[in-house]
Amino acid sequence: MARFNISSAAIRHPIPPVVLFIVLMFAGIALLIVTAVFSFLAAGALMQAQNRAPLAVIAGILAILTGPLGIALGVYTLVLCVSRPAWQTYDRMSAAA
Repeated sequence: MARFNISSAAIRHPIPPVVLFIVLMFAGIALLIVTAVFSFLAAGALMQAQNRAPLAVIAGILAILTGPLGIALGVYTLVLCVSRPAWQTYDRMSAAA
């Protein structure tokens, strides 16, 4: 009867865990930077009373991917961007300013 001896040295990972960690870390940092850029662009467009709802929607979707606070702010942003009464209020406030 043959005995099977599988040692931990015989099993090699195709990607070392450290490399995987570094790649995921830089991907997360890149996601945060892209989210920040879209958020600042959307905020600037909304402060200048430009109709840039698609930019705010993109910023909201990206914010949902960033964690609990991002989920809350992203959902709130999407609700405001999709609902018509919110845009009517925004248009009224920007016309008064």
